[in-house]
Parts: sequence; C-alpha cells; structure tokens
Amino acid sequence: MLNDPISDYLTRIRNALGSGHDDVRIPASRLKEEMTRILKEQGYIVDFARKPAEVGEAIDIYVNNRLVARGEVVLVEEKLGVTMTEIIKAERA
Repeated sequence: MLNDPISDYLTRIRNALGSGHDDVRIPASRLKEEMTRILKEQGYIVDFARKPAEVGEAIDIYVNNRLVARGEVVLVEEKLGVTMTEIIKAERA
C-alpha cells in the first residue's frame, strides 16, 4: 500500500533514470507538479507536461493505490467530472 506519494514520486524518477528511460508517468497532483517544476529549474529534469483530461476519456480510479472503479470524463456545467462506469469488487485476502 502506498503511504508516501512523495517517496513514490522520487522513486519513479530515480528508477526511470537508472533504467535509461527518457519518459516517466506519475500520477498528477499540484504538489508533484510544483516539485517537478523546481527539479526542471535546477536542471534535473529536461521537461515535463501534464496531460489534461479529455471529455469521453476512459480513466481508472484508485484509492490508496488500489483500483476501485473505472469511469469516463464528463463535462458538467462547464467543469470536468467523472462518471463511474464500473465498480471493481474488493479481493478478499
């Protein structure tokens, strides 16, 4: 279970660099976007982009790093929202 999103963020970057990857995908948040901007300013990252959601796009919904539902991006009163299309049943341990 993911408890520290900042450690996860830094580990993803470190692992991508160590494996020679040019790109890495990281779940977005304002904090991580700001950290990425600072890393870019300091020369540790060449560039970054946040992919905006598109209406009609299928997405996975995670809670505590566990897939709980699938959905679709919708427009509600000119704001983006999500309609859940499938609830994922919890696995019993």
